[in-house]
Amino acid sequence: MFALREIISEFELDEVYFKKIGRSLRDWGLCPNCILRFIFVKNQNIYQIINAAELNKWMDDLVDNDNKGLTIDNFDKPVERGTEVCCRACLGILQKSFCFSNSNFISKVVDMVNKQNFEFIDFYCALSLPVSLLIREHSVYVALNELYPEVYQADASNNINNSSSCNRNNYVNDRYSIAAVREVWKWLNGPELSRQLDRPFNQKSPFEIQIHFEYKNDNRECSFLKDLSPKDFQKRKNSGSAFNRNNITKILKDTKCKDFKKFCKVPMSIPLIGCHCEVVVCSNQSVFVAGSRTLSQTPWFVDGIKKFENSVEEIICKPIAEQLFGSRDYKFSSSGREDVDVRMLGRGRPFLIEVINPRKISVSDEEFQKIEMFINGGSRDVFIRDVQMVNKEETHHLKEGEQEKLKIYKALCIMKGSICDDQLININKLKDIELQQKTPIRVLHRRPLATRTRTVHELKIDLINIHRFEELDDSDVFKVNTSVEDLKPVLNSDVISLFVLHLTTQAGTYVKEFVHGDFSRTMPNLSTLLGCECDILQLDVADVLLNWPPSLSR
Repeated sequence: MFALREIISEFELDEVYFKKIGRSLRDWGLCPNCILRFIFVKNQNIYQIINAAELNKWMDDLVDNDNKGLTIDNFDKPVERGTEVCCRACLGILQKSFCFSNSNFISKVVDMVNKQNFEFIDFYCALSLPVSLLIREHSVYVALNELYPEVYQADASNNINNSSSCNRNNYVNDRYSIAAVREVWKWLNGPELSRQLDRPFNQKSPFEIQIHFEYKNDNRECSFLKDLSPKDFQKRKNSGSAFNRNNITKILKDTKCKDFKKFCKVPMSIPLIGCHCEVVVCSNQSVFVAGSRTLSQTPWFVDGIKKFENSVEEIICKPIAEQLFGSRDYKFSSSGREDVDVRMLGRGRPFLIEVINPRKISVSDEEFQKIEMFINGGSRDVFIRDVQMVNKEETHHLKEGEQEKLKIYKALCIMKGSICDDQLININKLKDIELQQKTPIRVLHRRPLATRTRTVHELKIDLINIHRFEELDDSDVFKVNTSVEDLKPVLNSDVISLFVLHLTTQAGTYVKEFVHGDFSRTMPNLSTLLGCECDILQLDVADVLLNWPPSLSR
């Protein structure tokens, strides 16, 4: 059994003097756990091991007639021995009799967690508390500062506000800091919550249980702050609730104790009604799924009208998020993007799906294979491979070296006039051509005007015999739905040349503009290099040179 001297042993205070502080706190109606907090007990074992009988025995020591606490002028009548009221410091959150610190309440929490049907292997518990707790704790500290200034220093906001935010690194004096309500609640109830959930507590768990405590008079008890510090509320008329944790913490930190007492009773009155808790929200950290695909990317809307029936994002993400992870929320990312008329061929474009708040967190390789077959069999335009779970730390591969990675293109091009052999030999020798590209006219409405430096590392031209042009099909390079005669008006010329342009470029290069020049907004361009007007008919991405995610042997 913990004796009072074992609690006092951590501090260099006279035992009788220490009891006087405890008696004052007891007279003010603080619950035993809050009394422990305000006499600087931060050893969680003390909170966990002391049972109700031991706390009552300790309270009997505090109300000994030889250890009367000091009183404050105009203070409420002291709470009589044997009477339990709602604690004015924690609003009942740390009191067993108010149902927030006992096994019945924990059973209620566990029931609400189980109903949300999450898969998890461990958990972290977070509490959402009324912001008026900051003011109530502060008022107790200010009262203690008035009676016992040698222990409770005037810079009360540092001890109270940092304890409420649990930021131990900012304590002015960690030895005389107050344990936060949220931390003491976890010390008291964490073991029972872990036992009933049959899962271990883990400070870094991806699964969070957030318990929301609400207090009916929260805003009313904070309202005096508008008079105490009107400048902090001048710009908050239409910005939601003005009483938030950061704002209140700042005001209390900037306000001297004597000024605080002009606007608020210290300590604040015993509440007629405490907190209540009806909401428990569970959330899993996102899981990340990677793979490779072909086709265009995200849904395209213009003036609220969807331009295309489907997109890669919709075809891939919905079945993966819903069928594998039980979630409807996701974010889709990929290694770059192309215009809607550009095909992605070769090994495909690496992509990443962040599945938000998944109900399920473990997916087998067999399940990934089945979802691949489902998606690949359900669309003639999309093919995915190597779908797998990746760690969050691995996701940087997708964006890392965004401008350094290389992309290989094939473009079907048309040129006014003909290409001689010397031109062909010279153009195919070019390496590492540095381009200056102004934002293309076609995207200027949605992207800022800028000049970007990009590099074409290699290029090669393969001439096409115009007499065999109509024989080309999708198995060669491009699908042709027109004739040579129909192409002549494109460049207003009776003599044209057709060729396939092979490019290896820096990511982010505007390939279409490199071919036709975009009214000289891209320099140099293929038209200037060949000395003839060029245009592009079709464009494919042959490969994205990014070795991620790892290939799987399926």
